[in-house]
Amino acid sequence: MTDTSLISPKPGVIDMTRATEIEDTPETQYVVAALKNHKREGLELAVRARWVAMTIFAIFVVSIHPKFEVIYHVGIMALLCLNGWFIQRVGRVGRSRVELLLIFIDLLLMTVGMVGPNPLSVDAMPLAMQYRFDNFLYFFVILAVGTMAYSWRTVIAIGVWTFVMWMAALGLAWWLTPPTPGLSEAECGLWRRFGSD
Repeated sequence: MTDTSLISPKPGVIDMTRATEIEDTPETQYVVAALKNHKREGLELAVRARWVAMTIFAIFVVSIHPKFEVIYHVGIMALLCLNGWFIQRVGRVGRSRVELLLIFIDLLLMTVGMVGPNPLSVDAMPLAMQYRFDNFLYFFVILAVGTMAYSWRTVIAIGVWTFVMWMAALGLAWWLTPPTPGLSEAECGLWRRFGSD
């Protein structure tokens, strides 16, 4: 006969009474309260930093390009600030799908605002010329602010999402841009000359 009292339960089966005992200890309650406080303070700091950064960027953009079409970019920055406020409201310790969705919306707004054509602009500039401004560097602002409030997994997700969105935008800009007379022929000639060397 075997003594079943010495056999340990199957791995992966959680002893619910033990889990309840662990959750009720004062040390655990202190750790959970500290994590919640850290998350709240980190999100407050991140939102403040976002509002300051977007204000500085808006003043900079308006000062170097004082035209009506800049309202589009200032509007994108205002949406980013509003989205940051929403992130602060729904942020919590642990996994939050709504918070991740709002972070994704942040990155999408930035990508559309930086790579997409400005509907208020009267310039007939090719869409690919948007890349000459090196706007990708502004994604590092979101990444840097994200380190104040998010886990390392979320920061890595932000980096991966940024890369994928930026590459998708690059592919769409390349695919959907109609050829520009004169410029397209010059590019083809350059590639032929480069290939023959």
